[in-house]
Amino acid sequence: MVFDDNLVHTDPGRLELACDMLGQELSDSAAQLPSRKVQVEARQGSNAAGWQVVPHNATSSVAIGRRLSLVTVLFKCLLVGWLSLAASAQPLIPARVSSVTDGDTVKLIIGKEFVRVRLDSIDAPEKRQTGGRESRQALRELLPNGSPVQLLSKGQDRYHRTLGQLYLPDGSNVNVLQVKNGQAWVFRRYCKDNAYWLPLELEAQKHHRGLWAQPGAVAPWDFRHPQKTR
Repeated sequence: MVFDDNLVHTDPGRLELACDMLGQELSDSAAQLPSRKVQVEARQGSNAAGWQVVPHNATSSVAIGRRLSLVTVLFKCLLVGWLSLAASAQPLIPARVSSVTDGDTVKLIIGKEFVRVRLDSIDAPEKRQTGGRESRQALRELLPNGSPVQLLSKGQDRYHRTLGQLYLPDGSNVNVLQVKNGQAWVFRRYCKDNAYWLPLELEAQKHHRGLWAQPGAVAPWDFRHPQKTR
């Protein structure tokens, strides 16, 4: 498993899922261990003696289960420790929502300053594009004016907007929700973790959510540059 800065401050469910998947992989590996032959000694009252095939997991399932549990616990402890160190380098910034510009851009109030934030890793339909108004409204419902959020800054884009991920008080990642709800694409060109983000988009497509409710949805980058292949 590869760790990068996209894991920092990510949804707890994602981290828990990673741990569970590791435990399941270890369990499956143990279950696939080959059977072995053991010699059966003649017992009192019987003259029979010979070889018997005994599945490995039948003879040591308890021991293997304990070892797997220990490995999973140790992995979780190491993961929490790593996240704590990473979090100290990238602290979340408390803020309040001033306004929502479109489906991937908001204006925040941080201290006494207004900060324009472009949601990292996603790209929502333009306001004049099909689905643009719906995407903006969906983000407004997630981020009502005056509501508290936390910002994980990812630097600035070429328009001097702050790039970042926003988190609700319950820990939900707003960027992720826009993609999962079918209100934005994964911005493939600038996303650093397509392996995580693209399945979220495919899930939204599969269930015909948001902009995927109708066929023929046009990606925002194609809408902005119809003659340019990106």
